[in-house]
Amino acid sequence: MPEGFTVIAHKKDPSALVLVRRPPFDICPMCVTKFVVAAYCQATAYHFTLVSVYAPPHKPIEPVLQTLEEVVAMSRSPNIVFAGDLNAKHRAWGPRAGDDRGARVAEFASATGLVFLKDPESEPTYETAYASSWIDAICPRGGLHLAIQIGDTRNEKRKRLTRYAQSELLGALAQEPWFSRVTKSQPASSEALEYILAGFYRVFNHHLKRHLRPVKGRVGGRSWWTPDLALQRKCVNAKRRRFQRCADPTLRSFLKQDYSASLAQFRLRVKEAKRAYEAECHSACSRANISSQSYREAFGKTRPPRLLPPLEREDGTLTSTHLESAALLLRTQIAVDSTATDPLSHTVIRQLASAPYDSSAQDVPFTENEVSDVIAHMPPSSSPGPDFITPLLMKGLFRVQTRFVMFVLNAALRLGYFPHCWRTGRIIFIPKPGRPPQRTTSYRPICVNSVFGKTLERLLNGRIYYILWHNGFIHNN
Repeated sequence: MPEGFTVIAHKKDPSALVLVRRPPFDICPMCVTKFVVAAYCQATAYHFTLVSVYAPPHKPIEPVLQTLEEVVAMSRSPNIVFAGDLNAKHRAWGPRAGDDRGARVAEFASATGLVFLKDPESEPTYETAYASSWIDAICPRGGLHLAIQIGDTRNEKRKRLTRYAQSELLGALAQEPWFSRVTKSQPASSEALEYILAGFYRVFNHHLKRHLRPVKGRVGGRSWWTPDLALQRKCVNAKRRRFQRCADPTLRSFLKQDYSASLAQFRLRVKEAKRAYEAECHSACSRANISSQSYREAFGKTRPPRLLPPLEREDGTLTSTHLESAALLLRTQIAVDSTATDPLSHTVIRQLASAPYDSSAQDVPFTENEVSDVIAHMPPSSSPGPDFITPLLMKGLFRVQTRFVMFVLNAALRLGYFPHCWRTGRIIFIPKPGRPPQRTTSYRPICVNSVFGKTLERLLNGRIYYILWHNGFIHNN
């Protein structure tokens, strides 16, 4: 499966599946069996249940229809779409006379309020020289009216900040006059500092939006295909037509042997061309970076996007939507700060934190070398916080606007205030390997904070460690 796709299917020998790639809505799997896969999809303006189904022709269709009835009963949305290969014939979706399986499907659709979208005069599901068949169907519920578009449905092109655009962004920030004006002020309260940071993020987001570049789509086609292979394919096709049109049995046998040999040789050349092309691609990737995409695919290091599955509650029931699963994870895996459970030591700390910061003993302001050392030791591959400032951008911003960065960090130190915009983070739940996916204890939460906030936190930690070491509170070992 290409990178970026997520498969919703049964683990052992699935016959039905749902492929997901950057959907504009949230997805929660509802029912995953060998022959039926149902997923609840929810966006801001709409919601529906998508069902992929396959009914094998050599087995009774009743168990599959019973599973579909259970999906209809448990669906959180009245908008339901069924699509799949039912191996059933009926005049509702094909020109041929129906059979017993088709009658059962039609009865099920009538009982559940489904309508058949497929035109009976449409092209067959498959067609050979001797037979053709109409055995698949798409059935939405009657009240669902959504336009279906085939192809790339993204209205807006995805954009990203390239390395060149990042350098241009830093150049624009270096010439921005707002920084020189704001650094002449002296914030006297936490509200003033919050106001300055709000202005900074407005300026930064304005320039960031201007320098984002559209993501180029992958070039389609077969890069390993050559003109020699195209010419050889034409020769093989000509030999095939000559063999099929020959009426002489003796000559036909000779032409068949010649065609088979040419076809085998052509397939061998195609296989060799594919292998040589892939080897060159992998070698080029390895020369650029040993831990490239080729390495990750070869050693199983790729991480496809994951969907949050239904989770098991305390009473044994399962969640039915992604919002219920997220709420259950937050309730069971994230500690809630409550004064009702505070011991005496925490009560004292809470009172100290809420008291006004008024002291005659002021901390020494952060030095430029101190801040530069903290920023230089940031891992460059760390994820950005909600403000989309990466460690590389932070290093560049400190280089072009050193005075502003020092101004903000020292203002927070002088006021004894950690800004609210740096306290906000994104919580990501990482699955633990080898754990049951339906249990809440199988996920480890991490919080992605602002890089600005991480910088201030590490600066404060360094000051605290120095105080502990200077006063002998740290053991020598």
